[in-house]
Amino acid sequence: MDSVLNDTTPLHAYADSLRNLMRHSESDTQSLRYLIQITEYMTAPVIRAFAEEANRLTKDLNCTSCQPDATCKMGIALFKKQQYDSAAVFFRRALQLAQQQQNGRMEAQALAWLGDYYRLTYRFDSCVYFSQRAADVALQNKDYSRAAHGLTFIGDIYRVQGITDTARMYYAQAMQYAVQANDPLRKSFILTNGVSERSELT
Repeated sequence: MDSVLNDTTPLHAYADSLRNLMRHSESDTQSLRYLIQITEYMTAPVIRAFAEEANRLTKDLNCTSCQPDATCKMGIALFKKQQYDSAAVFFRRALQLAQQQQNGRMEAQALAWLGDYYRLTYRFDSCVYFSQRAADVALQNKDYSRAAHGLTFIGDIYRVQGITDTARMYYAQAMQYAVQANDPLRKSFILTNGVSERSELT
């Protein structure tokens, strides 16, 4: 974790704020949780190193509650390297761990990334199924950011199939939750994901 704290490489503003929180953490476990969160926002060349460090520290600190998140972040690292099938193995494992721990937020995260996996491997029905499950579980746990995550992917599926009105409906719902979560990253993702009539979403 010291390498992350002392690194002067510019990060995305949100990731940088998490790094500042790491610096003021009161325990190693709390620092680990911030490290795991930061990992999702790293660029492809370095994300795997962050994910591997997070998983190593999860084991060293015996942080059972961190396992679903750290496992999912390892999947994201592979996903960003376009190793989709390998990533899906970690997403399914993260989902299993989250369900065993009855951790709804981590369950929603794993479901959302599985939805994205199916989106990019052109299994559209599976994408819609897992993304909707992600949104439903996220909303049950008041995780509006992850609800936006899942609904955006459903919008993407309808957009690429030319079902524009339905796509706009899902993008609008996703934007509503992104605003509710005060999540600029999700808002940016929705607005740059092929929607031409942005005024409808803002």
